[in-house]
Amino acid sequence: MDEPTSALTEQEIDILFDVIKALKSIGKTVIYISHRIQEIKRIADRITIIRDGKIIQTRDVKSVDINTIIKAMADREGDDRYPKLNVKPGPVIFSARNISFEGRIFDVNFDVRKSEIFGITGLSGSGRSTLARVLFGIDGPYNGLIEINGKKLKAVTPKIAKKNGLCFVTGIGTGEGLINNMDISKNITITDLLRVSKLGMIDNGREFHYARDYIKRLEIQASEKDIVDNLSGGMQKKVIFAKWLFTNAKILIIDEPTAGIDIGSKVDIYNIINEFLSGSSIIMISSDFSEIIGMCDRVAVMYNGRIQKILQRDECTQEKILYFA
Repeated sequence: MDEPTSALTEQEIDILFDVIKALKSIGKTVIYISHRIQEIKRIADRITIIRDGKIIQTRDVKSVDINTIIKAMADREGDDRYPKLNVKPGPVIFSARNISFEGRIFDVNFDVRKSEIFGITGLSGSGRSTLARVLFGIDGPYNGLIEINGKKLKAVTPKIAKKNGLCFVTGIGTGEGLINNMDISKNITITDLLRVSKLGMIDNGREFHYARDYIKRLEIQASEKDIVDNLSGGMQKKVIFAKWLFTNAKILIIDEPTAGIDIGSKVDIYNIINEFLSGSSIIMISSDFSEIIGMCDRVAVMYNGRIQKILQRDECTQEKILYFA
């Protein structure tokens, strides 16, 4: 089973684990592949840890704790998983007022301050990803008002959002973030073709120059001419970040920033997020409660298309999030 719980609710995960236990009881064997270490601890008898394509160790699950597993997977201490910077938030630069959409999003209200990471979380079906698409203008029209740097927008399209410095880092594998059969340089520069054009034609030299700069800055382990489809999930996510950083985005909506990515690449993504925060802001949408708690200044918990509660960083726990979710 390869990442079998990635799109399941907590209740559905419980049902799946009961099925796995039933299979085990009649003599069947399960090879369970997952980044979710808590799941491994919950159902596995033995664990084999792989890093950089090599087996690091195989242990009885009862003999290892979560931090030991993380250290073996990433060659980093578990405490370093969420390198959150303590940045004092500035003035409000983004506001959502009474946002509703087609019976799926209801009366959503929140503000985001400069240099703040504002988290939005909830269980599957809570509406968090739909809200991201509405805010960026992929889905619409919406009822309500969006305000960016004091500018009121009653309607938003991706073009309007981008023009106002609002950009959307999609999840990998969605088909929305990358053109998979094109090279890295074209994927990075596609968001601002004027910067790489000369006399109305794309200048390959300029395109490669900018792409190489972002490949180096984001530590993308490939060349500008490599095809995006051949990259790992972690490297593809970095390319999605690079294409929006290329536009000098001021507010990033990030949907599932590290879903399907190994722990080592996750820390790289968090460091990219920290680098972006200098003078900018992030709306982080994630189903990973640990990630939300570890990286966000405030967290909005959604249920059935509504924000149930906005939690401050110092009061945010998994138990509270689950209660409101």
